[in-house]
Amino acid sequence: HELAQLPEGYHTLHADICGDLSTHHDQFDLMFSCMLAEHIEDAEAFYRNQIALLRPGGAAIHLHPTLYSIPFAINHILPHSLGKKIVETLKPDRKTKKSVFPAFYSWCTARSREIGRRKALGFSDVDVAVNYNHSYLSRIPILSQASDGLCQLFKATDTRTMASFCVYLAIKEDS
Repeated sequence: HELAQLPEGYHTLHADICGDLSTHHDQFDLMFSCMLAEHIEDAEAFYRNQIALLRPGGAAIHLHPTLYSIPFAINHILPHSLGKKIVETLKPDRKTKKSVFPAFYSWCTARSREIGRRKALGFSDVDVAVNYNHSYLSRIPILSQASDGLCQLFKATDTRTMASFCVYLAIKEDS
C-alpha cells in the first residue's frame, strides 16, 4: 500500500527483507523504514541485506522505537496478545487500522553498540538522532505526567538508552 503512493519512476521492491534478495543486489540508492525495525526478529539479516541491496554510497534511514523506553520495554516483556490489547485500548485507532504486530526490538536501541554493529557490517558514517517523547500514556493523565517527567529527565541528562524513538542514518561504504 505504501509503495503504491510513490510517483512513477521509482524502482521499488516488496519482499522479505531478511530473505534471499540476491537478485536485487546493488540496485538501490536509498532504503527507508518507519516503525519496521522493531518487528524484525533477525536484525543482523535485516542490515546485511540492506548492505547488499544498496549501491556504494547508498543510504539507509530507519525510524523506530527503542527497547528501553518504558512503554516499549513493557511491550517487549508482555505476551503479544496482552500487549496488543493494551495498545489497542490506549490507541483505539491502532485497532481500526489493524496495526499492532509482534515486536522483537532486535538492535532497536540508541546505544553506541548499535552503531558499531552497523559499521561492522559495512556501513560508514552511522549516526543516530533520538527523541524522548511518546504519547502512549496520554489517555491516563497521572501516568502520562509521570512518563513525561521521566522523558524530560532522560532528555536533560542525555540518557540515550532511555530514548523513546531513534532515527538511524547509515551510508554504505564506497567500494
